[in-house]
Amino acid sequence: MLRPIRLFASLLLLLSPFFSHAQNLLNQPESVTYHAADNRYLVSNWATGHLVAIDSAGGQSYVLMNQSCFAGLHIIGDVVYVSCRYEGVRGFDLTTGLNVLNVPIPGAANINDITADNVGNLYVSYPSESKIYKINVAAANVSEFMTTGLYAPNGLCFDELYNRILICSYRNNSPIQAINLDDSTLSTVTTTFLDGLDGITMDSDRNVYVSSWETNTVYRFDSTFTNPPLVFSTHPDDPADIFFDTINNILAVPLFFTSQVEFIPATTSIQESTVGITPMNVILYPNYPNPFNPTTRLTFEIPFADHISLVVYNITGQEVTSLANGWFVPGVYQLAFDGTQLPSGLYFARLKAGDFSQVQKILLLK
Repeated sequence: MLRPIRLFASLLLLLSPFFSHAQNLLNQPESVTYHAADNRYLVSNWATGHLVAIDSAGGQSYVLMNQSCFAGLHIIGDVVYVSCRYEGVRGFDLTTGLNVLNVPIPGAANINDITADNVGNLYVSYPSESKIYKINVAAANVSEFMTTGLYAPNGLCFDELYNRILICSYRNNSPIQAINLDDSTLSTVTTTFLDGLDGITMDSDRNVYVSSWETNTVYRFDSTFTNPPLVFSTHPDDPADIFFDTINNILAVPLFFTSQVEFIPATTSIQESTVGITPMNVILYPNYPNPFNPTTRLTFEIPFADHISLVVYNITGQEVTSLANGWFVPGVYQLAFDGTQLPSGLYFARLKAGDFSQVQKILLLK
């Protein structure tokens, strides 16, 4: 059996019990954030309410146990604020472990994501009631902030440049909406065809990422929302409340039902696609360049949503690697293949979409 090669197209750091060689403490991870002071990621767990830390070596440890750390996480300084589903919002000092904030939300059930502005307020989504709450941290009080014009608001992200809260929703054809914090008005930033959106986050270039449970995909919008979204990454499971670590330039993606977190360097494009353009046929185009050394790109297009696999084989029929294996929406996709660790020779790229199959020859010359 061939050793797996390091692929430009799928450079994922998958933190699981197999990576860390230790017990996996994650159980339906919902939200991820990064604590710069300790150089570690914190993960909430829907099934247990425990808060788990993942260090730079992939080691896992409990930060808090049985403290209702079920859903959204947001760090300000050394305090992590948590959406606690039924209890409201709680804050914990990461240096001392002390509970420093308790703000009950009367009647709340399954409150979800949380974010903060830059003047001391937290914002919490309540999808089942289509509301967003505002919490004044200093006063430790809560108010209903937005109760109209929303439907199942889920992920929240503060956009400092425009002083607004960006919102994605767990609904069909979810729009990206925004609340202007200067006047508390709600607007639609862009309409989409995307369904079942969970998380929303922003990188240092102000590109916006959203995760979809419907397609197990993370999409990326440009900073102005001018162009259709790109498929940034696909996953074997439901990507939940994603987080962009701007210090290390990494997108953290919790996979809810497989109890894992994927960390994707943003400089590594998993796949680029144009979503919103519907092709007429399933096509795998010849790679370019061909011959190549050591990298080339494979482009395919699909006119319908389907499970797609794109696998590279050597001349003996052995699988070298899988470039794509998941549910894709209609669009044109381009994936990079790196043959640095492979010998020169003829290889075959095979695309499968439903009953359709197509093979292209690719030639590596060193």
